[in-house]
Amino acid sequence: HERIEHTPGNMLMRGLPKWNTRKCSKLHRSSLMLVCLTLVLGIINLCNFTSHQYVLKQNEVAAAMPIIEILLEAVIDKPVEPSKQTPSSFLPLSNSINVDAENDGGSDSFSACILWMDDNHRLEEWLAYHYYLLKLRYVVLNIDPWSRTSPKAIIDRWNDRNNKFNLNMTIVTMRDSEYVYNYAGEMEIIEKAALVSSDTEYTYGEAKTKYILKRQKHFYKACSKHLIHQNKSWTSYHDTDEFLTFSDGSKKMEEPGYVLHKLNEIKKQLPPDTHVNDTGVSCLMVDRRRYCAKESSTEEINELFSPSLDNTVGGIVPEGFMNSSIDSTDDDHKAIIGRFDTLRYKYLTEGKDGNPKSFIDLSQRNPKLYVQDQWSKKNLGPHIWSVHKVMAGLCRTEERDRLSEFKRMVKEERFTISHYLGSFETYSFRNDARQGSLRTYEIWKKRATETEGEVSQAIRPWLRGFVELVGGPNVASYLLQDAGKFPDGYDVISRINDYNSTYDYNTFQKQE
Repeated sequence: HERIEHTPGNMLMRGLPKWNTRKCSKLHRSSLMLVCLTLVLGIINLCNFTSHQYVLKQNEVAAAMPIIEILLEAVIDKPVEPSKQTPSSFLPLSNSINVDAENDGGSDSFSACILWMDDNHRLEEWLAYHYYLLKLRYVVLNIDPWSRTSPKAIIDRWNDRNNKFNLNMTIVTMRDSEYVYNYAGEMEIIEKAALVSSDTEYTYGEAKTKYILKRQKHFYKACSKHLIHQNKSWTSYHDTDEFLTFSDGSKKMEEPGYVLHKLNEIKKQLPPDTHVNDTGVSCLMVDRRRYCAKESSTEEINELFSPSLDNTVGGIVPEGFMNSSIDSTDDDHKAIIGRFDTLRYKYLTEGKDGNPKSFIDLSQRNPKLYVQDQWSKKNLGPHIWSVHKVMAGLCRTEERDRLSEFKRMVKEERFTISHYLGSFETYSFRNDARQGSLRTYEIWKKRATETEGEVSQAIRPWLRGFVELVGGPNVASYLLQDAGKFPDGYDVISRINDYNSTYDYNTFQKQE
């Protein structure tokens, strides 16, 4: 895979030496050999016995890990072992964090930890939206090892190397090999699973998905540690098909950086000792709602281009954006709207969509302690990290024990995460580990029309606000030029066959 170069805006410590790990590893191996040679058979047998126990324990953990998102609520999260993170040029060599240090410098913007796999068609919309509403200015993007495409062009454009648009945006990249313990060994396990003679699809899909879920927790910890060392504060941990918004159609969407400003306003009102009993607001867990893929009518689409006093309906797409105008054809309007999930879809699927996602203020004392496995007074070992609730122990405890006044403040904001199913083009573009079982064309087709008719257009005004914020339709069109676009030659029809059901995961689980 191509190694993506970090831009000058990158604050990573690229010059840090890498010989420390290799030197220590050589010393450790030499010492171990000397001990084994000296103590001979007794120590060898003991090592073999201990190793056997370790392997069994690891196999038990692996067998217990889920491979489907709908079972995540039933998962007992495992701690992330700090000693099993390979030091790299990305991560600071020192694990020490001053929990009492004030990180005011990072409170003026939002940060994000994102896992990316062939998501260019979604990435720019996600960046632009949160750049506007959250005041997102620093992104750590982890590039999946199975990606077939590269986000480099988008990263370079948004990092604005020559400061042409004064974006003040920094996007840095990570790869699994920089923080996953025994990365080569993990890849070997997955490669072997692809070579089994029977039930190959299931065996490979399960092995790959187990790794991805485990990797995600390690990434969140590595990313959080990096952001703390960069003096960052509020950080999001949600995906490129998810957008933080509000369940009401209020005026909040019209204020750039509203979410950051409101969270900082709430934080300023916290009593100074809320960290002692986890009664403050350092972690927010926000529920999700899924948008199905039911399309809007031609009349509804054209209305988004018409000037209107109702900001949630008309006047959403400013004139000149992507060369649009009120006189553009229906097909032109449809083509523009079709590139943005937040504008294209408005029909909601009934009920909450799985587990909530987390937003954490890394400048506060308890998240800093959690990253160092020092938050829990009962559990002195590695702390639990979760795919959805991230700092699981802290987030759950604070949600339960938060002071009533601050529970009210958070509730009144009516935060929600819009989770977009998307078109089949979007749904099937990447080679998902679950395709053929838990992600199939039939599953997409069923979810695509899953609605009782409930609609929400509260999210839509963001585009007009973003266009104004960055300096007009030409700049916005430049920054969003890859939104909703797929590589030339992408054949979505052929992907229907690729996404046909090839095995029943639940049946295999019962057999095991």
